[in-house]
Amino acid sequence: MNYIHFWEMKTYNYSVFFLFILFVLCKPIIAQHDYHGCHYHKNKIKQKALTNQQKMLIQDSNARSDTFDIFHYDISIDVTNYADHFISAATTIQFSPKIDEVQSITFDLMALEVDSVVQEGNLLVFSIDTIDLTINFNSILYTSDTLELTIYYHGNPYQDPIWGGFYFESGYIYNLGIGLSTIPPNFGKVWYPCFDSFVERATYSYHVKSAGNKKAFCQGDFLGEDQLLGDTIIRHFDFTLPIPTFLSAIAVSEYESIVYEHPGEYGTIPITLTAKSNALTTMESRFVSLGDAIDALEYWYGPYIWERVGYVLTTDGALEIPTNIAYPNSMMDASNLNNGLLFSHELGHQWWGNVVTPSLHNHMWIKEGPAEYSGHLFIEWTQGEEKFIEEVKDNHLFVLEDAHIDDEGFWPLSPIPDEHIYGRHTYYKGASVMHNLRGYLGDSLFRETL
Repeated sequence: MNYIHFWEMKTYNYSVFFLFILFVLCKPIIAQHDYHGCHYHKNKIKQKALTNQQKMLIQDSNARSDTFDIFHYDISIDVTNYADHFISAATTIQFSPKIDEVQSITFDLMALEVDSVVQEGNLLVFSIDTIDLTINFNSILYTSDTLELTIYYHGNPYQDPIWGGFYFESGYIYNLGIGLSTIPPNFGKVWYPCFDSFVERATYSYHVKSAGNKKAFCQGDFLGEDQLLGDTIIRHFDFTLPIPTFLSAIAVSEYESIVYEHPGEYGTIPITLTAKSNALTTMESRFVSLGDAIDALEYWYGPYIWERVGYVLTTDGALEIPTNIAYPNSMMDASNLNNGLLFSHELGHQWWGNVVTPSLHNHMWIKEGPAEYSGHLFIEWTQGEEKFIEEVKDNHLFVLEDAHIDDEGFWPLSPIPDEHIYGRHTYYKGASVMHNLRGYLGDSLFRETL
């Protein structure tokens, strides 16, 4: 009898110990979701704090927009040399001075070699230092002037050591306009000359030359395709809503698309899902609840302003590129729920990040907090209030128990220190603050305010 009692107690203790270990191992999964792609990686790294000199350079970069207004980038890019990860490109920039008597302009361009700069058929003198491409005009410019110049360049585009930049990978060619271990993180400059800040917005045209059965799927309206020798083609796109440079992107592969429409609250919204043919059916099944995400976010945030909702599979993803959101193909192995949370996050950026954009990286929460909360709103819309409250509580518990450990301290959301701009606070505390605002204002006023 005593022997049996002892064995029962021993088994019970082992069971309790096993459950305890299981709880400890599973706690991060229960408390908080981590997704593959941009959202996943952003919580795994710590940037270095900027020096005062680096901070001054960022301020100077933003200040360029007080001197010039950039209207339009017309980018012609040749990506046919896949084997060498090499591009050859020409970008024509339309702009106007905001002050009189300017004699030069400086663009950001990183790790690429400039061949020439041409304005109205005349070569301009230029110099390049690290990422600063300074171009001298042949005459003094005034605010009444509207000009165009074309920069010809080539090379192997830069890729951030952690995540972001221009990719030639697994049969895909694409760019992600954020560099996660780089501050400032804006990465338009790795593939075209630009005012690479959150402040400056412009419209875009794209002309992408590709080969090997690869074809470009870009932002905006598809204008047509030119067939050249063999399997070489040039595809043309026009994007007419102004965006910051980090949101400009191309994607090139052996892509096919599924196109359909969703009857949104404010009108019909075209939807495009783009992937390689062997992944397209799975992608369609993973995005079965996309219409619910659109309905939920239009209900809370207002009309969707972009011309379509589009997602394109890439190797790394995910980034909120308007009309052509980069989405990691690894998510095709994830559950529909986790896909719903991720594609809702990226869809939320179409309001928060793509319309409302921080002026500096230290205010990153204003786009990432509401985007993360968009996943919570998706849960509320599709699974009801009880599941929504569970999601909110899990998130908030994680913020209380773990965010300060992972981010090495308690930080304000704005401005958050340079080294923690993509940390747990930005995403998860940001989402908690959004829900706190909702509780403070009440649903009706919160919705009207957003």
